[in-house]
This record gives sequence, C-alpha cells and structure tokens, in this order.
Amino acid sequence: MAEEAVKQQDQDTAARIAGLEGALAQRDEELSVVKKTAQGLEEKLAASGAALVEAVSGYRAVILQANPGIAEELIAGESIGALNESLAKAKSLVGKVRKSVEKEISRTRIPLGAPGRQAPDLSALTPREKINYGIGGKK
Repeated sequence: MAEEAVKQQDQDTAARIAGLEGALAQRDEELSVVKKTAQGLEEKLAASGAALVEAVSGYRAVILQANPGIAEELIAGESIGALNESLAKAKSLVGKVRKSVEKEISRTRIPLGAPGRQAPDLSALTPREKINYGIGGKK
C-alpha cells in the first residue's frame, strides 16, 4: 500500500510537472508575442517621433514666414506648444521695443524746414535795453 501511495504521488507530481511545463510553454509563447508587439510599437513610436520633429520644424518655418518682423532666434521649442509660447513672447518683446523706439523718435523729432520768423520777445528787457536794441546798439 505504501508503494501504491508513492506511485500515486509520483504520478500526481509528474502530472503536475507536465501541467506546469505546458503552462510555462504557453507563457513563453505569450511573452514572445508581447515582445514582438512591443518591438512593433517601439518602431511606430520612433517613426512618430521623427514625424513630430519634422512637423514642428515645418510649423516653425511657417511661423517665421508669417511673422517677418520677428528674429529667427526668438522662435524656439521642441513642440508646437513651446513654439506658440515663444511666438507670444517674441511678439510681446517686439511690441515693447517698437513702442520704445517710437517714443524715442517722437522725442527727437525735428520739424521739417526752417523755423518760422518770429520777433524776439522784448518784454523782459529794461527800457534802456529796448532803446539800445531799437537803434541797433549792442549793450
């Protein structure tokens, strides 16, 4: 009876080992499918990344063509959102500089042509100085 119990236990163990080996083989197959899928996805990701870089550089070129008054160095970024943000900052900076230059120009504006002839203001002169001025004397 002890031999039968040992035989039964050996058979159960062998069946269990066979079942585990089958499960292991199935898991290996699933793992290889997952690895192939992951490899395919990595290739797609790399292709998408390259396409994104190309799209971003094309968008940057369009921004520069649409905004010729903005220096090329002011537009930078690795994504469309970053390019939009740098464009907004660049427009703000250009606007501030433009206002500053316009203020400076308006402060230093010189009228065109010769100034109009005006009689000198004699109201601050004393009567003696007015007489001297009138007769052409210098004093």
